[in-house]
Amino acid sequence: MGSPQQFAGIADRLAALDGAEGLRERGVLVVHQSFVLQLRQAQHHRLCGRDVIFATNSQDALTGLAAQDQFVFAPTSSNPSVQHTITDFEAGVDKIDVRQFTNISASALPTETQQGSDTLITLDSHDTLLLLGIAATSLHAGDFIFHA
Repeated sequence: MGSPQQFAGIADRLAALDGAEGLRERGVLVVHQSFVLQLRQAQHHRLCGRDVIFATNSQDALTGLAAQDQFVFAPTSSNPSVQHTITDFEAGVDKIDVRQFTNISASALPTETQQGSDTLITLDSHDTLLLLGIAATSLHAGDFIFHA
């Protein structure tokens, strides 16, 4: 597992690639297994919104808090299956980025199943996503970011 300094260096490189607005100014959250590094300059201990949050190849519980958050997922490469959880998704405001899943598009939405007060989204045969406190009927194609 990397150190905070190694993650900060990676974030600086990502920000340089992202241009003048940079990822750092938008509050990028980098997740590496159980280590979380918040890169917002003025807010080091909590997320303030407009965060880009990357899931890992392991089971994650992701929280973005206020404003427009983007949760980014990629297919896991092997067994066992992985279930990610978003604790505070807000339909119509936050986005689920599934661009790396070639089987998902605006015309082929992922399967959404209501489980009590939560929604389970099946991304592929290895990956699921649990949205806590979200009704499946409240989700629409506009809540996802698809590959072109």
